[in-house]
Parts: sequence; structure tokens; C-alpha cells
Amino acid sequence: YERIVAETYDQIQALLEEEAQHQMVLSSIVYELDELYKMEYQYGMISMVPGSSISAGIPSYPASFGGGMHIGIDYAAGYGTSILAPANGVIISSVNVCENDTGYNLGSRCGYVEGKGMAAGGNQLRMIMSVNGIMFGLIAFHMQYNSVHEEGVVTQGTVIGRVDSSGNSTGAHCHIELFYLGKGEPEDIPTYLDKGYTVGFNLGYNTSSLCYNRGSAPCRLDGRDYFGVSEVKLVWKNYGR
Repeated sequence: YERIVAETYDQIQALLEEEAQHQMVLSSIVYELDELYKMEYQYGMISMVPGSSISAGIPSYPASFGGGMHIGIDYAAGYGTSILAPANGVIISSVNVCENDTGYNLGSRCGYVEGKGMAAGGNQLRMIMSVNGIMFGLIAFHMQYNSVHEEGVVTQGTVIGRVDSSGNSTGAHCHIELFYLGKGEPEDIPTYLDKGYTVGFNLGYNTSSLCYNRGSAPCRLDGRDYFGVSEVKLVWKNYGR
């Protein structure tokens, strides 16, 4: 009985320490998100991978790739090409664990880190941005080892990583997913943070997560409508309500 009590006590203490550490991380990121609101107001987003070409878009791969569902934008570019922050924002998690890249890594599951990264995404990051009074989430995959920007506040145009083929990839490119999170009021920060710590901002990898199917936050947007656009707007006739 005493042994079981002691073991249970140790387990409780370990859980309390883990929760305390988690709360410290949350407090730090909430502070950084608050700092985001104090930064220069952003009306639009710049292109994330200048000089790249789009090899696959939403909602499917091109027929030349064999088709199949694809809920993101693939920017094909040479190894080491800079990936830029499209707007002022906060990187809330980053993964930098995939060292070996053969260029053709089909089926690789590298990149999964609990609470930080999605399996097969390779070296990656998640980011929250406030643009023209709208809150956006962003995920970028397949980055070069040791190029992924650390967590914290970044400004528009900052290099947040470099193109590679880490994770489930068949060549150098950056897979980017853009999410509509809401109106972007400061009191909503904890909600954005909670969504950011789930896979795909609390959405599954399916076409029902697209804004024109879902019609409410959170939902996936087509990045081609936002990256490189000087003034971001949500035109709901294109997405529904």
C-alpha cells in the first residue's frame, strides 16, 4: 500500500511539474502575441518564397502528379532558397529534427514532435499573424535542417527557414497551409494559442476544412489569394458563411 501511494505521489508530482512548464511556455507566447498587437499595422502579405513556382495547389495534386487530395500550396524552389515571413507574427512552435535529406523521401514520417509538429512534415514551424484586423495561422513544411526559425516574434520579410525536402517529400519545395482564425481581437489570444497547439489548428486534413466548405473559423484558405496581396480581405462570397 505504501509503495503504491509513493508511486502515485511521484506520478502526480511529475504531472504537476509538466503542467507548470507548459504554463510557463504559454505565458511566454501570450506575452509575445500581445507584443504582436503593438507592432506596425499590416494590411497585406508578401510572397513567402520569391522566385518559386507553384507545383501543387488546393484541393488536389495536378494530374501529372497522379492527382489526390492536397490541402496546401507547394512552392517549388532550389535547395536553400529563403522562406520569408509573409507578415508580422509569432512563431508558436518549430521542429528541427530531420538531419538527413536524400531529396526523395516518399513515405518518411520525420517531423513528428508531440505538440509541435505534424508527422511527415519534416522540419517545420507554426505561426500566428495579425493582418488587416484578421488573425491567420500558418504552417510551413519540409525545411532545411538548422534553418528553422526559433519560436518568438518575427517581422514581415524575416527569413523563417530555407527550402529543402525533409519529411514526406520527393523534391525541394515548401508546403504551406494558411488558416483563417477569426477577427483578431486581443482577448481571443488564448483561443488562437490553443488552436495553434493542435494538429492543423484544430482541423483534420480534409476538404471539409476548407473555408468555402466550412464557412467559419478556423478553416483553411487558399494561400494564392493572400500571399503577395497588398491588402488582405476575406471575401465571403468566395468562402460562404
